[in-house]
Amino acid sequence: MLLCDNLLQKSADTLAIGMAPHYEYFLDQMRVAQKFVLDKSLAEAADLLSIHEVEKVIGQCRAPFDTTWIECLQADRPRFATAPLNPGGERSLTNYRPQRVGMLMHNLGDTKFSSHIFWNFVESKDTVGCSMFMVVGDLGDDMSWIEEKRKAFGTSITVNDPTDPSPELVKRVCWWPSPFFSETMTDALDAMTDELRQKFLLSQLEDWAAEMPYWWKVLALLNTRNVAEARSVDVAGLNKARTKQRKPLFAEHKILKLRLPIVQHVGPSSSGAPGSMRGHFVRGHFKQRRTGLFWWSNFFRGDPSRPIDKTYELTKGKDHA
Repeated sequence: MLLCDNLLQKSADTLAIGMAPHYEYFLDQMRVAQKFVLDKSLAEAADLLSIHEVEKVIGQCRAPFDTTWIECLQADRPRFATAPLNPGGERSLTNYRPQRVGMLMHNLGDTKFSSHIFWNFVESKDTVGCSMFMVVGDLGDDMSWIEEKRKAFGTSITVNDPTDPSPELVKRVCWWPSPFFSETMTDALDAMTDELRQKFLLSQLEDWAAEMPYWWKVLALLNTRNVAEARSVDVAGLNKARTKQRKPLFAEHKILKLRLPIVQHVGPSSSGAPGSMRGHFVRGHFKQRRTGLFWWSNFFRGDPSRPIDKTYELTKGKDHA
């Protein structure tokens, strides 16, 4: 079962209790959302994409609809699936491995947006989790709205990866309490000591660990003209049978798949002589054209019989003698 179906059909689980009295409002948002499921090919491509390439083009990206739901299998995200689980603690994932992960995104007008993250577990597929904090952001160039939000809340989002600081993305987003949990969160925080309150806030923010950079990558790929293709899933037959059985209906959705890459050929040099450029690999990168945003996968350019041979010699400098 898809995570969106799991959310729509579980009306009396712990998530519903935690969201009271806003659960119906949440269900309304899920019902109107345009729903997408990432195929393994696209989910994996996003996971392996360099976040620094996304930084260059994120200002040209937009959420596809006013309310958008996108989900994927955790197993289809290699770097997530192989990452160590958080040790210890009541909210630890040591004994609970995410099975499916989903993002509910709202356009807030102009270039602003909000995002909620949800997940269920391999060991308990009917148990659904959601961070009580959402992420708000701005895809435009004016960061004044985000700065005001950050000052009001007192903290900012972190990428949780020292090798991928992505400062251009970090400055565009910040945490904000989710409207789905407003009363629950207020009551919980008022009943806590300062120490417990700090632990609670950290536990909620940890639910977002490394997630926002991943969904930035998904958003960038979806905004290209040549990467993603959508295929509608026909659930009419299944829902007809479920109607007769008086079971909840499955949600209409589309599968997002990675287009087969165009074969790259050996290219000429700037002088126009075919093959005169020495052979070398070109990293995948985005290109902004008049007709939209495009993605070029890794490819080999130049004369393969004359590859560029890069060798390096390490020497000890005076400061390291």
